[in-house]
Amino acid sequence: MTSNLGCVGLGVADSQALADLLADLIPTSTATRQEDGSALYVWSDVSGARLTITTDRRGAIDDVTPSYDGQQGAELSGLVALHHTVVSADLLENGEPVAEILVEVLAPGPVPSSGRAVVTAFGLDLGIHQDEGERGEDALSFAAFGGEEEPGPVAQLTGTVLSCRTATVGATGQTFHAARVHTVGMELDLCLAAEDHEHPPVAGDVVAGLVYLVAEVERPSPRRPGWLGRRDR
Repeated sequence: MTSNLGCVGLGVADSQALADLLADLIPTSTATRQEDGSALYVWSDVSGARLTITTDRRGAIDDVTPSYDGQQGAELSGLVALHHTVVSADLLENGEPVAEILVEVLAPGPVPSSGRAVVTAFGLDLGIHQDEGERGEDALSFAAFGGEEEPGPVAQLTGTVLSCRTATVGATGQTFHAARVHTVGMELDLCLAAEDHEHPPVAGDVVAGLVYLVAEVERPSPRRPGWLGRRDR
């Protein structure tokens, strides 16, 4: 099964290779200090590949989450944190809920209660079908990953490809495909490792299989403090 990192051209062989990769990427990331003393690093590449890296107060790596620099295509509401960074949410279409989904939400926290989102799907085990006779209805269903007490954002996806691009990550030389896909209630960006999919999907193809979902949820703009003018006495 392809890893999430491999789906965006950042595949590594083992934990040491990941540590070496992070050592190269973190210095070129955008860093933000969080209120609790931890740090948030966001690395992005012209290919569209992204990494969100969090560290604890001592600087030790806490979490590493890949994603893709795509466009908003989902409206989420009723977000509830389940465990770690996994969240359940209602997927809205025309303001009405059409599905309850699970996604891993990118830092920083806390998780907002609602918002538009960029959703990245990593093609873990997925087929591409050109034959219209093989096409079914676009659908999105979810399976528990990691046990019933800690379900993960793994879904059975069926969707229609709207467009696709192939890109290479400069830091690794690895190539991946990023397809814009329409499925029930939303559009998302499906990322596939080129070594697993020699031929990228094209518009009109149907993709079906197992994916892992990550969402970057829009945060409300912080309120600017009101101006308190001086009152003369």
